[in-house]
Amino acid sequence: MSSAHANEHFPGGRLLNDAVRTALAAEGDDGRTVRKVEHFAYPQGFFSRFKKPAVAEALAEKGFNIRDAHSAGGLIFSHEVSVSSESFDALTLELFTLMPEYNWVYDGWESIVLRSTE
Repeated sequence: MSSAHANEHFPGGRLLNDAVRTALAAEGDDGRTVRKVEHFAYPQGFFSRFKKPAVAEALAEKGFNIRDAHSAGGLIFSHEVSVSSESFDALTLELFTLMPEYNWVYDGWESIVLRSTE
């Protein structure tokens, strides 16, 4: 497997995004409709928890609504977006690469199913 493909197998990578989109499609959701998407991030050690305000600020600057995850000292951050576009994949990749700057880890995203009406 080439490194380009290996880099897609992580939370925020296109292949895992495609897996979520496939699950949505199995329920009749093509991902094109704008919806609330929740993303998850967690500290990678005790001292990383102290960076939570800085992580929250960085995410707020990107337009996310932020709340505490009720486990592991993490954050849940949401926005309204379509999950079907390449720009969504670029965003999740950006989140994946941003979190290590704070010694945090991006843990992926989830969305409700919105069945297509076509």
